[in-house]
Amino acid sequence: MAPATSSRKTYHKSVVKRRRRLAPETVLLLRQIFLGTVLLVVLSAVVSGIWYGTRADALQLNQVSVTGGETLSHAVITAKAHEMLQGTYFKLIPRQFAWLYPEQDIRSAIHTIERVKTVELERVGGTELHIRLTEFIPIALWCADKTSNNCLFVDETGYAFTAAPDLSGESLVRYSTLNRAPVRGEYVLPESGLSAVTWFAEAVQDELGWSVVHIEIDSAGDVFYLLPDGSELKLALAANPAEVFANLATILESADFNDLQPGDFQYVDLRFGNKVFVNRESEAATTTDSLAAAKPTVDDVLTAATASLMSTEISAVSADDVELVVPLIEESDAAIGIEPTPETVSMADELTAEDESAVPEDRATSTVSESE
Repeated sequence: MAPATSSRKTYHKSVVKRRRRLAPETVLLLRQIFLGTVLLVVLSAVVSGIWYGTRADALQLNQVSVTGGETLSHAVITAKAHEMLQGTYFKLIPRQFAWLYPEQDIRSAIHTIERVKTVELERVGGTELHIRLTEFIPIALWCADKTSNNCLFVDETGYAFTAAPDLSGESLVRYSTLNRAPVRGEYVLPESGLSAVTWFAEAVQDELGWSVVHIEIDSAGDVFYLLPDGSELKLALAANPAEVFANLATILESADFNDLQPGDFQYVDLRFGNKVFVNRESEAATTTDSLAAAKPTVDDVLTAATASLMSTEISAVSADDVELVVPLIEESDAAIGIEPTPETVSMADELTAEDESAVPEDRATSTVSESE
């Protein structure tokens, strides 16, 4: 009987073991639940750490200081910085968090102020953001034309940075570009070209005492400097300004032009190297009535009409200039009842026969040009 009882006990134990063994699917499910629980606990701990850690008072940029930009409102700059520091990243990390503050957004917001040139940001400790600014300094105006109030402020590089108010007076030189309207964010000229133009204007001011109130640049590369009394200096943009000024100084040191001042001439054309053309206001451009009252002789009329041709060395005079002399002589003769003499005709013929190539056609209204 003992062996039978032993076999029954063994069978019963094996049945119990089979009943306690779990199915593989159940084991897998239980394992996933366990891992998920662990991951959730870890993730919750991380999120909680980030949430509370990034909100620590010692790491919040709640102070903003501003230096530089003397004409700019520091209060406006500060307000823009605080505005960019509001809110959160992914509804989790505050934008005020010192290590992840929105630096580029703050720069962009401040640069919307047109007078701001550069912006530097520096985190001071964990609670202060320091902003250093530089601003554009206007040195000139870029206008639609010399009489227009549609102007932009221009800095030393020629960059047009903001609209200018309606300004009167001549404290800032006005630039205009023919066939090209002023545009904010663009340059009047490339920096090298502007440097040459500015250098000549300053030399004229410092060395001669002649103020330049307007500078016009055309599409052909010519520059026209307008002086307060309406006189004009003409240059080629590509020319060396120091050499051009030396030519002008040489002319003004000569006996015939050492008394030349703005208002005494219509223009001095310096675009053709060492050939300088000076156009004085014609002394013969008086009224017919005054000529008749004075009863001048033919020699007087010829002398007055050709006075501006005198120079230390006349290199060339064009027929375009001479054509203005001859009608003036004939008109003056007719007004005072003098018939043209052979000497008058002979002088006019000689002037007409001069070289027609040296004096270029010009946009300025000319009487008679002097050249050196």
